[in-house]
Amino acid sequence: HESPQWNSKIPFNDVVLTACAAATPHPSKVQKGVKGFVSKAFGYAGEDAYIIVSDGPLQLMAVADGVAAWWMEGIDAGEYSRMLVSSLREAAVASVSQAMEDHVDGGLMTEDGDVDHQALGHLDPVQLTSDAWEKVKAQPSVAGSCTACTLTLERSTSTLRAANLGDSGFMVVRIISYEKRSLFAALKTLQSDEDEETALTQHTGKPRLKFPTRYEIVYRSPPREHGLGHPYQLGHHQHTDSPDMADKMELDVREGDWIVMGTDGLFDNLWDDEIASKVLEAHLRMQVDGRPARQAAGETARALLGGAYNRSISKYDSSPFSEAATEELNMAYSGGKPDDITVLVGVVEQGNDELSLGTFRGTTLDFA
Repeated sequence: HESPQWNSKIPFNDVVLTACAAATPHPSKVQKGVKGFVSKAFGYAGEDAYIIVSDGPLQLMAVADGVAAWWMEGIDAGEYSRMLVSSLREAAVASVSQAMEDHVDGGLMTEDGDVDHQALGHLDPVQLTSDAWEKVKAQPSVAGSCTACTLTLERSTSTLRAANLGDSGFMVVRIISYEKRSLFAALKTLQSDEDEETALTQHTGKPRLKFPTRYEIVYRSPPREHGLGHPYQLGHHQHTDSPDMADKMELDVREGDWIVMGTDGLFDNLWDDEIASKVLEAHLRMQVDGRPARQAAGETARALLGGAYNRSISKYDSSPFSEAATEELNMAYSGGKPDDITVLVGVVEQGNDELSLGTFRGTTLDFA
């Protein structure tokens, strides 16, 4: 339906999420000529699927990974994951649209007569996932199951909320420049000037910067698994898990933080520090040449995708999956894990836009 033509406007002078994605199917599918589809708002690769929405109060990232084993029963789990992320987008849009209508009716005003941005931007990832899943279950022709990782950013409070069900996940990487920290903290953290200079030169390819810079992994979502290779999942079958089993988190972020989200094809093949190092490299390049966050996010997503893909086809490299398999199976295992791979990279930026309630684009977003 068409959006109501409201005249009221809501100013936003806080943070937004600038994100890009990269995705590729399983190496065996690539060899057969299978390709993924990647766009700004939606994409898929094999059984993976994702959405990105950054529109006014709606700041959302999500990935879903269809369980490939369903193919043995003639079921395309990729359809299930694509339907779930599509329904997530619709559930989020419905929630924000309702909040906007409440604003017009005076329901989102503070005692001082200002817009209650917190009420407008509050989205519960667990509830969104539950609403989306109910819609998928209502489609009898859609079968299979998938993992789900849903993340929202509340603009006015810089609050990140997430619900992760399965072995997809995300991490928050913070860049720390010691010029903004105490001398004591800097001296305690640095090992030596030589290590500092070497690290920065490797990352930038340019002379040493005036102030040393490091990354901090502020948060890394834990996988939700019944066992190795058996993640929690949402599906049409009798023994499905449910959204309320998701690992839930709430975290305050700040301008300049990076969010890396991905399916297990990313996290099974790259170590957390490898991922964070790529983020640091992108940050330093932004400092050197002033490239915009969207470009840096896209380049980082593609770099991580390439690194994960190359590791996945290696038979000898150490990987998070090989380490887990060695421990779980009590046998020596080496190499990566071939899989569909989806990577989303977002940068928390200062926002400064004015949203017209009559032109909220979330109600008309297309995937193409």
